[in-house]
Amino acid sequence: MRGKLIQGLGALVAIGALIAFGTAPVAAQDDFDAEAASEEVVENLIDLFTYLDVAGNPDSSAAEAEEAVSAAAALIEGGDTAEVQGQIPGIAALAHAAELTVVIDEEPTFSEDNTQANYLFSALSFGNPSQVDGANGIHVLEDGTWKLSSLIWQAFVAMGGDAQPEDMGDGGVVDGGADDTGQDEELANTGLNTGLLVVIAVAMLAAGVMLMTASRRARSTV
Repeated sequence: MRGKLIQGLGALVAIGALIAFGTAPVAAQDDFDAEAASEEVVENLIDLFTYLDVAGNPDSSAAEAEEAVSAAAALIEGGDTAEVQGQIPGIAALAHAAELTVVIDEEPTFSEDNTQANYLFSALSFGNPSQVDGANGIHVLEDGTWKLSSLIWQAFVAMGGDAQPEDMGDGGVVDGGADDTGQDEELANTGLNTGLLVVIAVAMLAAGVMLMTASRRARSTV
């Protein structure tokens, strides 16, 4: 498990470097409404975490969990693929166990071609600050909808993959009987610890994004 976590962190640093030295932007759209796009980015990010909480809640019915997974997938870049849809339930369980929520610290700014939004956000666990405090987030415009970048999503998956619950029953409840209270508590603790590691992963990725943002601001002043 430790080896996989280290490999995941190394991959995130590499991804951050690729973001920082990405391709040159193209011309902006003349009719782009930055205010409306900013509102959609913020709304979709908050909605995504709301759907993950419902999908990962063992008290949700099977129908409710399935609907929440579909709604979450629609807000993730590449969420129409079987790969991403298969990753959502495990990450949702971890997010619910850690009671992860997000707040926006700085409104989105947009790339010159208006297809990528960069913003600052903080993640809270049980309502308390986490390692992600004023971190950089990314949304991309896909099929007319602002969605969480696949880079950010895969950062969650890379750090949380080994702790995804197995043998899930209806509504995401782990099978084993109503008397397995100790096992339920152990799962919740595992989810909390891994959820915090996921948060650290996003912070690592943010370092690369910060380089990209600084570079864009420098170009804008030239």
